[in-house]
Amino acid sequence: GSLRRSRLSSLSWSARRQIEFLVERKSSHT
Repeated sequence: GSLRRSRLSSLSWSARRQIEFLVERKSSHT
């Protein structure tokens, strides 16, 4: 299950990064 966990972590990281970027952009836009 190590690989699966690693993949999930990678996905979570990517998603979090994108969300953070979007949030920052939204905040800056406001």
